[in-house]
Parts: sequence; C-alpha cells; structure tokens
Amino acid sequence: MRRWGSLRAALVFFAFTAPLGIVAHLTSELAGLGWQDDAEVAFSARHAYLAAVALISLAGLFLALRNVPPRDRRARIEELISSLPFGGRGLGFTVASFVAQFGFFAVTQIGEGCPLCGGDVATGMLAAAVAAAIGAVAVALGKRRFIAFALACVYVSIAARRNEGVARAFSCLRTPRPRATRRTPFAFRYRPPPQRAEYAAHLTV
Repeated sequence: MRRWGSLRAALVFFAFTAPLGIVAHLTSELAGLGWQDDAEVAFSARHAYLAAVALISLAGLFLALRNVPPRDRRARIEELISSLPFGGRGLGFTVASFVAQFGFFAVTQIGEGCPLCGGDVATGMLAAAVAAAIGAVAVALGKRRFIAFALACVYVSIAARRNEGVARAFSCLRTPRPRATRRTPFAFRYRPPPQRAEYAAHLTV
C-alpha cells in the first residue's frame, strides 16, 4: 500500500510537471527563435512527442485518482499532497517543482538537437526559467483545486461509462452536511413556566 501511495504521488507530480514543462519549452523557443521561426518548429512533427507526453501524464493522473471514493476525497487529497516532495508545501516544494519543469525543458531541448541554439539562447533560457517559476508558484498555490478538478473529471468519466447522469456524478463531490437540530427561539428558551395559582386565576377571569 505504501509503495502504491508513492507511485500515485509520483504520477500526480508528473502530471503537474509535464504540461507546465511543455509550456516552458515552447515559451523558450518562442522567445529565443522569434514568432515566425518558432511557429514552424512548434507545429512540426518534431513536437509530436510532447503531445504524447501530455496525454500520458493525464492518463497517469486518471490512473492515480480513479479509485478515490467520493466520500473520502478530502482525506485522500490531503494524504496525496503530503506524499509529494517536501510534503507538498513550503518553499522546498516550490523549488522542486521549478527544478522539475526547468529540467523537463532542458532534457527535451537537448533531445531535439537544441533548436534553440539557432537563435538567442540566453533569452530562451531566461524565458523558460520565468515560465517554470510561474508554473511552480501556480502548482504550489493551486494543487488542491487542481486535484479536486481532476477528481471531478474522473467521476464524470466513470459515470459516463456506467451510463449515469452527469449531475449525479457532480453530486458525489458535495459533502453531506448533518441536519441541524431544531432549537427553541432564544426569547422562549429560558422563560420560567407560569405559576399554577396565577394560571388558574387567569382562567377564572
């Protein structure tokens, strides 16, 4: 179980890293090569593998979240976040996310034969660093909402496969609140009961 928890956390962290690392990769080429040259590179067959990596990361996220029951989602999300690097919080997690995204950019750039080297390398690397920094901050601040949204998509897809209604799938995201007990109004809560003699005299009048 602990091993599967670590694998699940790795899949979630990869889903955070890969798409934002792709953004850093494309941003670097846009800044370093210029709009016209980058458009040719971005929409060429050379970048087809980036789309495949993005789909694989989303599929891994679906695999990691598909067995999370709706009633226990909050506790499971907290447990999943605590399994991320540096407990999924603080400056350490933000730096780890930045390093992962920038490292993804560097590895993919080298793997493509460094097309950025045909332009302004310094500007491209600076643009990639800025994009990775923004992505790291976005992950650090919005990781819970991102996982909750991904869970909603997982529940909807499972409901669609089972021919259940979409509204029912979203209703499982709502945590049922216990019904509040009906209480006596404050004005009558501590009012003493009437005396018997005064009550009898009031009836005889």
